[in-house]
Amino acid sequence: METRNSPEHESNTAPSNPRFAGHDIFQDPALAETMKDDPFFLFMKKWWLQVAFVAAAVVLGVYAKGAFEETYRNEQGHAADLFVELQSRFDELPVLEASLEKAQGDEAKAGDKKEDAAKKVNAAKAALDQSKARIESLLASLSDTKKPYSDLAKLYQGALAARSGAASNLSADGWTKITDSASQERFVAELAALVLARSQLDRDSDVAAGRATLRSLAEQGTYFDVAAALALANAAQTTEEKKEARAAIESIQMRSPEQTDTLSVALDHVKE
Repeated sequence: METRNSPEHESNTAPSNPRFAGHDIFQDPALAETMKDDPFFLFMKKWWLQVAFVAAAVVLGVYAKGAFEETYRNEQGHAADLFVELQSRFDELPVLEASLEKAQGDEAKAGDKKEDAAKKVNAAKAALDQSKARIESLLASLSDTKKPYSDLAKLYQGALAARSGAASNLSADGWTKITDSASQERFVAELAALVLARSQLDRDSDVAAGRATLRSLAEQGTYFDVAAALALANAAQTTEEKKEARAAIESIQMRSPEQTDTLSVALDHVKE
């Protein structure tokens, strides 16, 4: 009787066939004719190991690049969250300062209720101190991040110093020492001066210094001349201040006629 092997049996015994032992696809008779004249197959037969190494290197490079970009996005996302909180905390400062001033005023008029008034003063002061401490912590963290958040941290450090009465420790004219007017450093320095000057306008003792910085920026600034002129005009109260702001606006209009429309409302405000 003839015995026939099942397909499963043939499959299981196939590896014992010498044709399958140590099989090299480049020695396969079915490919021999194709490989004779095909430059791609000839190249792959000779250099397949090197090609495999190059392919592996490319895959690893793509993976490493993807991992770096993901890390960078995560870091920037964290920095953005810190900056949003910084803005919120900074905007809260005037409210907390006003609350402390009110509590101190109430304490002075408290009479027999001085103890309760003193508790309110202490609570208001604690809230303000806590907020400032958090702001300083946020600034320290942002200073260690990548741009633009590290640069923005410097600007807020200047503004915080101005609010704390330490404006004299900052260089309001630092931007004038950067000769490359088109550089990023000049941009950041001008913005820092603008933030500082606008903060100084809120303090009676620093108004003159703030106006001087704004005037200098309006006349010589590259990036924030218009913003400085607008701030100068908005803060002008006296005839002399309006004259000063008007001169700054007119100088910009002469240099940059395209800014005329932007400055027209401010110019109307400071006209005699």
